[in-house]
Amino acid sequence: MSRILMVALLAPACSGLEYYDPDVKDDPADTTDGTSETTPVVDTGGGTSGTSGTSGTSGTSGTSGTSGTSGTSGTSGTSGTSGTSGTSGTSGTSGPTLALSGVSPAYGTTAGGTRVVATGVFDGSTEIRFDGVAGTIVSSTGTEITLDTPAGAAGWADVEAVSGASTAPLPHAYQYWADGAGQVGAYGRVEYTEIIGGYWVGNPPDEADGLVGFTAPGTWEAWQDYAPAIDTCQFDYAGLALPAPIDSGAASVSLTGAAQAVVLPLDAQFAPTVFADASLTPNVQVVPGTVYDLDPVAGSADWPGFGVAGFVEVPSAFHVLFPDMDRPNNPPNVTRSFTLTWDGGGGDYVLVNILRQYADLFGNWIDDGVVTCALSDTGSFTIPGGVWPDWYVDDFLHIQVARVIETRTVLPHDGSEVRVAGMYWVYGGADTIR
Repeated sequence: MSRILMVALLAPACSGLEYYDPDVKDDPADTTDGTSETTPVVDTGGGTSGTSGTSGTSGTSGTSGTSGTSGTSGTSGTSGTSGTSGTSGTSGTSGPTLALSGVSPAYGTTAGGTRVVATGVFDGSTEIRFDGVAGTIVSSTGTEITLDTPAGAAGWADVEAVSGASTAPLPHAYQYWADGAGQVGAYGRVEYTEIIGGYWVGNPPDEADGLVGFTAPGTWEAWQDYAPAIDTCQFDYAGLALPAPIDSGAASVSLTGAAQAVVLPLDAQFAPTVFADASLTPNVQVVPGTVYDLDPVAGSADWPGFGVAGFVEVPSAFHVLFPDMDRPNNPPNVTRSFTLTWDGGGGDYVLVNILRQYADLFGNWIDDGVVTCALSDTGSFTIPGGVWPDWYVDDFLHIQVARVIETRTVLPHDGSEVRVAGMYWVYGGADTIR
């Protein structure tokens, strides 16, 4: 018989100014004038008049000497001393040139509150403004300011450093993304499939694959591809449509484990928003019990290009206990309603996919509907018989049971969550009986 593997989690359609503040002390010069002395007195009387004294500033004339005797000439006055000049003031020093060289990270949510570091040349009164609105400063030095961003509108924002009348602008420097707190922002799967039982044609080996995409914030859970609620099953369930996918402009995405590397190229069918590879190597690229990081995504100028630690975790192996599908030859029998059991615990939830087939007159196996379930990881669940619209004997059921882990790591650009499902599938079969 042929074997058909499910493809789960399909993506439908899947100059800053110089700052100068002089401090000049301009003291006036101090001067002191000399004082003049008087000229000596000239004798009165009949004598000849005394000679005039030389001037200090100028000496006064001597008085007349007495007659008959010549008077002696007066002595000249001394000149006054000049005052000393005042000292000149020192010139003021110029302040640093305000500058803004960058903001990191250069993206965050419209709700604000993203902690960023602005680098440049700053003083103690510098603010960092986003489209004119100042952020909340946490710490500051002359070259770095750590701050929390203000709220803003989605799209690119101009950033500037402001100190007094000086500004240092940096246009188109910070990108706001619509706030996605509590919503999906990355979806897909990385899955390991263990094929059990010896009744498959060709004894196929285990398989592995991966699919990743980014989306605008919205409501979506991986299990909603299988059932409308946890602990329910549906027949031919359509699933919940994804929010609007985002084109990152990247050609591929890379996931890195402890010693594993997974590269997912653009999917030919769903490009440019989905990255996928249906032929990953089990136990080499996809290893059970491994946590994978998303490497920085090199995309368009409008894509932030971040990486994410703890992007997806592939669960460890587990066992399906009933039906006992790990048989060497013939598959087990199941009735319309049967209790599925497994060694439970360790997952966020469990998914079930049961494809029913019947053989036509020419011995070809024809698909005849799928029952899907989303279950709590308790270890037991009864598949209700009423989920099947009808029931026939000697049909064949492809029974797949997956333990699922979602890391729900927060994406740094918009605060949304990673809902890429790490899956470990156990794939076996059973025949139908009354």
